[in-house]
Amino acid sequence: MYIPNMKQAGTNRICQPMFLERTYKHLRRFTSTMFTIMMFMILMLAGLFPQPTMAGQHDLFLNSTPNSITMGNESQRVTFARDASNRYINSTSIRHGDRWEPFFGTSAPIVTGSSFNLIPSEAKVVRNTKVSKAVMLSGVHTNPNYNWDMLVETNSDTPMISFNITCHLPADMILPNPQPSVALWMTETKPEVVVDQGPESIYGSLGIPHNLGFPAAYLWHKGTEAMVFFDMTPATWMAADGIQRFFDLHVGTRTVEGKTGLGMHSDKLSGSRIRSGDMVVKFHLYSGARPERPTSLQALDTMVRVCAPLHPATSVFPRNYADGGQVSWTQFARKTINDLMVDGSTFSHLKAPWTDGPLSLVEPSSEMVVHPGHISSAPRIQNEWDFSTVNNHLSAWELYSRINPDKKQQELLKLKVDGLERFFDPKAGMIRWGTRQPEHVGDLEMTWQNLFFHIETARAIDATPAGDVNPAVAGRFLISARHLIDYAHKVDYVFPQWFDPYKLMPLVQNDVPKLGMVREPWQVGSYAYVMMRAYRLSGDSLYRNEAAASIKNLLTAMRYTVKNAIYNREYTNPVEFPITELFGNAYGAVAAYDVYKATGDSRYLRYSRDFANTLLRVTFWYEDETDPISRELRNAGLFYPHGGAHVATPWETTEANLCMTSLLKHDTTNPIYNLLLKLTNLNRINSFYFYPAACSDTVLGNRQAGIGQYFPIEPFYSLEGNGGHRGNTAAYMSGMSMWNYWLYEALAEVDDRNIMVLNLDALDGYDDAVSGATRHFVVFNPSSEKRKTEIMFKHLSAGKYRLETQELQGKAHAAIYTNVQLAAGNPVTMASQSHIRLTLTRMEPASTHIAVQQQRQAGNQLSCMYARLQLAATKTPDNAQLEPLQRKFSAALKEYRSRNYKSVLKITDEISTILH
Repeated sequence: MYIPNMKQAGTNRICQPMFLERTYKHLRRFTSTMFTIMMFMILMLAGLFPQPTMAGQHDLFLNSTPNSITMGNESQRVTFARDASNRYINSTSIRHGDRWEPFFGTSAPIVTGSSFNLIPSEAKVVRNTKVSKAVMLSGVHTNPNYNWDMLVETNSDTPMISFNITCHLPADMILPNPQPSVALWMTETKPEVVVDQGPESIYGSLGIPHNLGFPAAYLWHKGTEAMVFFDMTPATWMAADGIQRFFDLHVGTRTVEGKTGLGMHSDKLSGSRIRSGDMVVKFHLYSGARPERPTSLQALDTMVRVCAPLHPATSVFPRNYADGGQVSWTQFARKTINDLMVDGSTFSHLKAPWTDGPLSLVEPSSEMVVHPGHISSAPRIQNEWDFSTVNNHLSAWELYSRINPDKKQQELLKLKVDGLERFFDPKAGMIRWGTRQPEHVGDLEMTWQNLFFHIETARAIDATPAGDVNPAVAGRFLISARHLIDYAHKVDYVFPQWFDPYKLMPLVQNDVPKLGMVREPWQVGSYAYVMMRAYRLSGDSLYRNEAAASIKNLLTAMRYTVKNAIYNREYTNPVEFPITELFGNAYGAVAAYDVYKATGDSRYLRYSRDFANTLLRVTFWYEDETDPISRELRNAGLFYPHGGAHVATPWETTEANLCMTSLLKHDTTNPIYNLLLKLTNLNRINSFYFYPAACSDTVLGNRQAGIGQYFPIEPFYSLEGNGGHRGNTAAYMSGMSMWNYWLYEALAEVDDRNIMVLNLDALDGYDDAVSGATRHFVVFNPSSEKRKTEIMFKHLSAGKYRLETQELQGKAHAAIYTNVQLAAGNPVTMASQSHIRLTLTRMEPASTHIAVQQQRQAGNQLSCMYARLQLAATKTPDNAQLEPLQRKFSAALKEYRSRNYKSVLKITDEISTILH
């Protein structure tokens, strides 16, 4: 952590001197421990940990009479009572102190629609133990004719009551209108707090208005909260010529004829047929007393925490159909890189001169390496490229190359890393999608893409060895970060989707002009992350304060209106802000946590978790089992790119997992820690299904020989998707295999592939992780039984290491091992759904760690001085005045490349003093 200069930053300041870093080195070791203890106490008082009713064992009861059955737990109960027609009518009650108060309960059946309206005529107790209660209700429907039943269960390990409804259809059912709706009904028509399945997408009726993978909804009214979660895995009756999941259905609250239903409602029909067989609808209900009215973000937090145990934890590994044997990310990463190095098909050398300016501080270059979005040909590659196609995989490839050295790869990567300096557009003053040298950029920019260009640039800087950073790349990142602040202030943090990079003004949505100037406020998260990366690089508190202000504005004060030819919406509630691209939600969680650590302000820990909760609305909480292709694939844990999408994509799935891994490293008290582990484990397995190499001919239709088997497919196949796995492979999303290699196999492996060992150094700590100085892992057993495994640590230099283990229950242990012992395997026994955190530290003189830190600090300060000198040159008519400083910078750069880092710090301090 850098200690910033607390003096007021001038308007042209890019970085702060780091003089206090070494002075406070020993003091921080003491204060960090005290800080941790104090913050734990504050968080306990602030109520940031889960409510006790959400976990643990629950007391169950079941009372049965000839005319009614009541079952439930300490917070909620459901009753089925006979009416005058000998049918069982459902109702629920909530415990408020020492009394039960009615909540849901009308004459409406749970399943409504002219072909349904299911009210049971029979009820019987089928299980009544201390840990589980179950009642089976059943009936016969006429016109159309079929039998149906509903199993209602409570279990002691969950606060929820589950409803499993099955219609046994002897023939195809033809629906006359949109139906069914599956809901619990109440007489109130305007619940005070409502959170539906997801906010409306920016596309409105032009696209999929509500298509988020978290099929849950919540309401709060007069001291009582309730929520439902629908498990879509058994809904195999959905089909392309019938009901198409969230094209046609939406989980939420709806008022009809003076009644309000919380459940899954039909909006339209893509087709009219439900095929014969068992039509299964499964949902879970949680309700209870909550005296104080929650905010919508608090309601969403409750939804995620309560539903977390329902999320699947594991999946089935596919075969490698291309090369045979088991799949592994080690193999996939190697094959991906091989495919990325096919000259004329997946990359090309572009002869194009680049000169530094306005002040010549680094050497000119004569060529750059470009990659296309998809497999192409040499002439097309020369013209069809942008920042994403060239650089999306860059930082992951750098890390791969650092632990698997290859001269040819390293030469190519050096050109790619140095090529980043070209993507700074001096006309706009920011990093952009194209270059000026060569002239390959237009007059439009997308906010989410532009912010990610900054994220990948910062990540590539981090992935470059500490002593080899190109100051022009990092320096231009800092210049661009300052310009981003101007942009954010000009739009008051309500970022538009499209903008003019010169005037920094919103533009009409370029893909669908009817939408006008739509907004994507969640990109504040990406913006804040860029600010915190600039803060980490420069030590300038301006960036930290800007990150904090933007996050606070988004979650507590933001208001805006979008008015176009399709809809007119006023947005005042962050839970209802459209998710236009998940990067902002993912990186916002990391940025807010970084602000919390930098400031000690516990509000930002809450904000971090709010961002994470919004991210979890765009992942699949179920497996798609609707047709033969879906049943061969696995999609649970993958991510939609945005709230208007209907398929998973590799790029967004990767970035979401990198951010969740960062949270797993740092936010160790997060109440959904286990849910994040489940998601990362599902990514470890299910993201193989993006690749042609892991797909059968049934899925692909036919297999194309040659390169591309190890590039992921965009988009993923789904019921609602068009094309899916029969579409094109995306070379520009090929970083997925390299990142998954880094996360799951690069630095440690286990001999039982059911167990996950996750490298937590996903977004920080690259130098220490690669060298073995310090590595962080979490080992997770997602299976339903206790398992034993051996952990093998990889790519360790000779020497002794301290291995610290921290178990969930708080048990800690440390021991000293040699690299040979660590590589041979270390046995561990793990209970079901348990995890162990590991920290591996090389036992070496403190001077070695200090040397690495000094390398990084020298590179950072050199980059800061580059930025400040270039800014000064843009404002100085006669650059001759800067020639003395230019010579000093050249001397510092020479010392840096000669590994004389103390000299670099001395010279850059001199430049900083003169610039003041």
